[in-house]
Amino acid sequence: MSDNILDLEVHQGQDERFVLTVKDDEGVPTDITGRTFRSSAKTNYNSKVVFSFTFNILDQITKTGQVEMILSSAVSTAIKIPYRTTYIYDVEMVVAGVVTRIFQGKVYLDPEVTT
Repeated sequence: MSDNILDLEVHQGQDERFVLTVKDDEGVPTDITGRTFRSSAKTNYNSKVVFSFTFNILDQITKTGQVEMILSSAVSTAIKIPYRTTYIYDVEMVVAGVVTRIFQGKVYLDPEVTT
């Protein structure tokens, strides 16, 4: 499984949901039942975690390989930014203790104007 580059646009103050599809090396969606996912976003590789996404595995019969990655409005609203800010992130999948990075990229967070 190779790393996939996926840049995300996030609007502060609203729930953001992204559907990711996990595929094998041949590009076929893979059943992800029983797997766990984790993701953190930082300003740079050596900084502290600014926020994390949560995950919800979708029905693997009708949506094989699909997992929903969520950033809640409560989490994004708590981040204090004066202007559009860029973060880096990755998504890791854990299977029987083995960690594989499956997505990575940038997150562009636009601040909320109306509160």
